[in-house]
Amino acid sequence: MTTYAIKHSHGQTETGFETYEAACDAVRSVYSEAEIGHAGDISEGGERTLCWSCEEDSIDDDGLRACCTITVRHP
Repeated sequence: MTTYAIKHSHGQTETGFETYEAACDAVRSVYSEAEIGHAGDISEGGERTLCWSCEEDSIDDDGLRACCTITVRHP
């Protein structure tokens, strides 16, 4: 069963999210104004999705200012 994990920029990792949407909801529960996603992210078949705490941080950023990353975990 594929699951999803969230790795926060401060080092904490949360695992066991059964759906991508559940992982996104968890990010939004911590970062209420989160900007989630980019070209080639999980929703487009990629293996990871970058998340920023707000839209402003995401503009023209390659991930350096991302607050966390959602990744696919295969069995």
